[in-house]
Amino acid sequence: MEQWQSLRGYPLVLGVAILILPAWCQGQLTAIPDLTPPQAESARASQAIYNTLRAEGEQDALPAGQQALFRRLEELVHTANEQQAIPGEPTDRSLRVDEAELAEALDWVANEEAGSGSGLTVNAAHAQFSHVVQRLAMLQAQETVVAHAGEHGDTVAFGASEPFGGGAAGDRLAGPWGGFVLLSYGRVERDPTDRENAYDADQFGITAGVDYRVSDSLVAGVSLGYRRAELDFDDSRSVVDGDMTGDTFAFSGYALYEEEDFYLTSILTLGRMDIDLKRGIIYRSNNPDVPDTDETAVSSTAGNYLLLGVGGGYQFDLEPMRIGPVARLDLLRVELDSYRERQAGPFNLDVSRQNVDSLRSSLGMEASYPVATGFGVLIPQFRAEWHHEFRGGRRDVESRFVDDPQETRFVASGDRPDRNFYSISAALTAILPHGWQAFAQAETLLGMRHTSAYNLTAGARLEF
Repeated sequence: MEQWQSLRGYPLVLGVAILILPAWCQGQLTAIPDLTPPQAESARASQAIYNTLRAEGEQDALPAGQQALFRRLEELVHTANEQQAIPGEPTDRSLRVDEAELAEALDWVANEEAGSGSGLTVNAAHAQFSHVVQRLAMLQAQETVVAHAGEHGDTVAFGASEPFGGGAAGDRLAGPWGGFVLLSYGRVERDPTDRENAYDADQFGITAGVDYRVSDSLVAGVSLGYRRAELDFDDSRSVVDGDMTGDTFAFSGYALYEEEDFYLTSILTLGRMDIDLKRGIIYRSNNPDVPDTDETAVSSTAGNYLLLGVGGGYQFDLEPMRIGPVARLDLLRVELDSYRERQAGPFNLDVSRQNVDSLRSSLGMEASYPVATGFGVLIPQFRAEWHHEFRGGRRDVESRFVDDPQETRFVASGDRPDRNFYSISAALTAILPHGWQAFAQAETLLGMRHTSAYNLTAGARLEF
């Protein structure tokens, strides 16, 4: 009896050992030191899939796609077995690389590039939206001329070769209709972090629209826009290779209401983006029996967005300079479809649907100063704003290997968005005879932790 009592604890110890020992013996990819969050997710998922498929995979008894996936993950696990000298575990398919190189291999397998699609859509949405904001700025510049001419009671108050108004503040420069076109180029540069890759993105856009002056106080209009974004992942600064392109089409409705020196604006934009993505999976092997890995996954997806902005401002008349506060609140919703990669064999991923919500406020000051010339009126405009993001945490993107029968999910969790950043812009509007206007603007973003960006815009407008 005493002997039995002395053995009562052994079944519990044996049970715990049965649970722990297989995990210890099968190699621990997650035990590699100093893994980044994407590498750790890749290691966790790869180890779990290997453990599930091992019994049949080592016998070549799996379906073809699953067998190919098992063999590639087996290489990673065997490398960890070798590095950690795990007793009884195979190492014959080890890559024979060090821990840093194995971590890089896990980075290649990871899916952090997947989150760039929603980020690209967010950037394109705000960039396209800014075209309409700039259209409203052109209208504000016109009001500066009209108001100043009215106050001076002179149709040629600015020394122009032809009159611009009828001598009253309510007079318009031409007819009630206005048509405009804007062209832009933008550049975004992203620094690498332990969660997201470095990239450079170029964006080219065009927007055309028409509006109608309903009354002296109200203008309403619509516009159509197209934007092309080309993003290149920077393999000189991140473990990454590939690129992404996005084509955005957007429809906007907008309105401007003015009452003396106070004004309100509203903009609603509906957009769609089509995205093509290439993702490289490239790492070397020092084992002559295990080939290097060099695959490129290609994929396509699409998304929709809605962006609603309301704003206002007040302009103090300092004759002839006008200066005052501006404020705007923008609400953005992005929905990006799920997609499946192809052409990369066992490394192809199924990427889940992505949703992004943003609520951004903008507070700042703007100033304008009309300058008379012999051919028209030039109006330099300056604006500085503080932007605050109220919503949106890390963008989590779930993926799984297409050939994984257990559909093991792993998550790319991006950086938190910048809560506060700033923009500075300088613009020049030319008010010309016969209802013509020309416009140019340069804008840059400041105070973002990992991103720098600027945008150049030029356009023309005709009243009729």
